[in-house]
Amino acid sequence: MYTYSCPEETLGSYYSGPTRVSLLDTATNRIVNTVMVRNPFADKDEFDVPYIIHPYFYRVDPPLKDGEGKPVIIDLKDYTGDGKPLEFAFFAAGDCNLLEIQLVGYSPKQDRVIQYPVSLKNWDVDDRGKITTGFWLDRVFLQKPIRPGVWNYTVPERFCYIPTYAVRYDPAQESFLGSVTWLRCDR
Repeated sequence: MYTYSCPEETLGSYYSGPTRVSLLDTATNRIVNTVMVRNPFADKDEFDVPYIIHPYFYRVDPPLKDGEGKPVIIDLKDYTGDGKPLEFAFFAAGDCNLLEIQLVGYSPKQDRVIQYPVSLKNWDVDDRGKITTGFWLDRVFLQKPIRPGVWNYTVPERFCYIPTYAVRYDPAQESFLGSVTWLRCDR
């Protein structure tokens, strides 16, 4: 079995290029809308989508060959806590310390496919109280929620800083809101 490096954990063998998720109206065979998925570590219109990978971040159903198989990219789950499995995740590892996750899903409210934005209030020395909004968040949907749609978790030390996240889904805004506090480790 091939040993993956940290970034390869989200790649395996992959296709790279412009990546889109579309909602199709099966009655009319027309595209309702489309969202663009971009790599959080590159300023290009592309994303790396695995076609063979071992089961770790993406679900891989048997049969496996040498511990790898075909991933289920659109693995619908209930990440928002509304009881409906309408969302799925994309994963991108920048290195062994950073694992970004983006959530895409169907919004019954909008009758569209959407990317779920994440707004975080940053509590650190340089950006105290600054709010950033994007589509990617470190490790959030790999954590067990403390209740549906709510996460509190700490990421392992990152260059002598320890980020602690508090994130919740806001159904009115169809987005995730939260904060990150950076604690300096003692060395």
